[in-house]
Amino acid sequence: MKKPLIPTFYLLLLVVFITSCVQKGELLVQVKYKQPYCGGARPTPEVLAEAEKEHNYANAKFILVNTNQKTYPISTNTEGLIKIKIPYGDYSLMEEWRNNKKIPGDEKLDNFDKDCLENEWKKVYLKFNFSKSTTLPLKPEIIELTCPNNYPCLKVDNQIPQRE
Repeated sequence: MKKPLIPTFYLLLLVVFITSCVQKGELLVQVKYKQPYCGGARPTPEVLAEAEKEHNYANAKFILVNTNQKTYPISTNTEGLIKIKIPYGDYSLMEEWRNNKKIPGDEKLDNFDKDCLENEWKKVYLKFNFSKSTTLPLKPEIIELTCPNNYPCLKVDNQIPQRE
């Protein structure tokens, strides 16, 4: 019976060494948004003031992408916080629909300008380096939401006509 080339003990030691080289930490990111006024009537000053307020982006889906293009699907909790244990490195945080090369909402892809969408899909919400010295929670810029049916790249001539 042949003996293995690498004894089991050394193989186990190698696995532990490799695993310990990939250091991880717990990332904490606060995600907030602003929602513009989307009504048809002239808004009151109170309504406009509300549209300027920052809100926690609760139960929203995002994707973390590292420099090796490994993706981590994540969601915010009810306070708009993302908490995940990941390896240290450089990351981009983006909305799920952009990473999946889709469109937000229920519109058909044919109603959108393809070149414009290619640029939209590349947009990231936040780029950051995550290391032992990173101050948490990360405080990203505020996401500016759009009004429903006012998506970027929507072709005007393909919009559904108003009923009479």
